[in-house]
Amino acid sequence: MIKKLFTILFLILTFIFLCPVSSVFAKESFDEISSDRILDSRRFISDDIGSIDVKFVYKSIVKISDIPNEVIELRGSNVRVFKENDVYTAEFVSGYPKYYQDSVGDWYYLYYSTTTSNKFDSRKIFTLFSSVKADSSDFFTSSGVDGVVKNELGDYTTWSNARGGAGTGASDNYTSASSGSLLYCKGYKTSWVKLWRNIFVFDTSSLTADAEISSATFSVYGSNKTSSHDTSSDWNVALATSSPASTDALVSGDFDSLTFSRISDSDISYDSFDTSGYNDWTLNASGLSSIDKEGYTKLGAMFACDMDNDEPDDSSEHTTQLRIYTDNDGSNMPKLVVVYTISGGGETELGDVLIIENFDVYVKTQYYFYGILAFLMVIYILWKK
Repeated sequence: MIKKLFTILFLILTFIFLCPVSSVFAKESFDEISSDRILDSRRFISDDIGSIDVKFVYKSIVKISDIPNEVIELRGSNVRVFKENDVYTAEFVSGYPKYYQDSVGDWYYLYYSTTTSNKFDSRKIFTLFSSVKADSSDFFTSSGVDGVVKNELGDYTTWSNARGGAGTGASDNYTSASSGSLLYCKGYKTSWVKLWRNIFVFDTSSLTADAEISSATFSVYGSNKTSSHDTSSDWNVALATSSPASTDALVSGDFDSLTFSRISDSDISYDSFDTSGYNDWTLNASGLSSIDKEGYTKLGAMFACDMDNDEPDDSSEHTTQLRIYTDNDGSNMPKLVVVYTISGGGETELGDVLIIENFDVYVKTQYYFYGILAFLMVIYILWKK
């Protein structure tokens, strides 16, 4: 009897080792992610001494649930489309692909994370029933971008220099809500040292020229805010258009690519900026006309004082910062929701769909079922002996 129990225990431990179980939550640690969910990876030098890290993409455990009125055929790597009667609503997100369809047609969310090369390479390549990565470069092809563009002067200077500079830096690789900034401004009385703006680029080409847009809403999900400024209307957040040099990366020279013309009639005040939910701007006529139905829609955000060239006048050193979730967070991403109809009653085109067919090591998902069944049969036979 004892021998039988030890045999069963050994089989259970072996099965757990070969078929790791994963957490149901996104943004898991590397050790929590089972190897069969890791689809692709890229290595990069992470510091000045040449350390190598690995950025990898993995799929969610749970499949994407179909939402009522969603047009599954129009779902793409960065867009979901819904239809009620003859009215479509497309929800766009930017950055790397966020939705993934496997070779059998099932849809999953995609998440991106980073670990050390040593830790990545120490992970066993084979599990009993699964594969490690997909043979595709499409996972790391960005479809739009979001991030901050900065003018940081080093020393305190005039408002004109802070606002009118060409830009000194940019960042589009924030990976957490605690680091992703929407806007930032620092000054001392009427001297200024830092001013940041934001750029958001969405691939809206799946709308096609036949789309007749009736309304659109741009949204960011807040995570934190801090201010030592007078919280007046100077620090409201205004929405504009932008013209970055690239649609998949930001550079310092993009700082002066934003226009000083509102594309939403209502700014969001600092006091009302939600740090645990979405903040929405409804696009006005100018904003609707800025949506590129066959290309990329490029938006921007800035403080109202920056938009209006109205220099704030505080009595001491002051800093204001708003933080948001970015496209790299995997959830609560910036989004552009467009409501439209199709002229002539036709259908929109299918969005770019990420379908992976060729795996380095590929064993179909249903093998999990057969493996578990065989395992249970072995236990039953041993128990009966």
